[in-house]
Amino acid sequence: MHRLNFVTYLALASLALYARSAQAVISILTPASNTIWYKNNTVVTTWSAGPDDPTSFRIIVQQPDGNNATLADTVPTSLQALTLLLPQLANGGGYQIRYVNTTDINEIFAESQPFEIAQGAASATVSSTVAIPGPYTPFPTSATPAATDGTPSTRDNGGGDALLPLSGGMTLRGFVGLAVVMAWI
Repeated sequence: MHRLNFVTYLALASLALYARSAQAVISILTPASNTIWYKNNTVVTTWSAGPDDPTSFRIIVQQPDGNNATLADTVPTSLQALTLLLPQLANGGGYQIRYVNTTDINEIFAESQPFEIAQGAASATVSSTVAIPGPYTPFPTSATPAATDGTPSTRDNGGGDALLPLSGGMTLRGFVGLAVVMAWI
């Protein structure tokens, strides 16, 4: 009779653990398996979570050699994204991000797909120009308001917008608020 009660107890305990894990739906969206993170750079990890997930967690990076490093602690689950400074780690693949219990890193809430860490920086394209469709006349970078006292001036052309005179005979046409802001910048 005791054996049956013990088996019943184990079955109920297993069912309770399964039910708890089925409700916890926190899922790491980034990094994904094709991600390369660059050491000593900021990186973003994102996740989705359900109402039954823990309210906070610790983020660790699990290294291929089995060691781990804490990247953030007591992260509110409701954020669903966090920018982190990635520490100096060895180049290579097989890294994983884990969201774990803040007091017990062996309790894993979520685990990312393996990703790579590399030397260098993420490539970023910075453009100082903006494409504007249609014909346009670019403003000189040294344009200053034509008013002699240094105060931007506008004149009404009767059409609901304003003309802002600039040096070199140019004018800026637009809404009054926009013209004043543009002149102020």
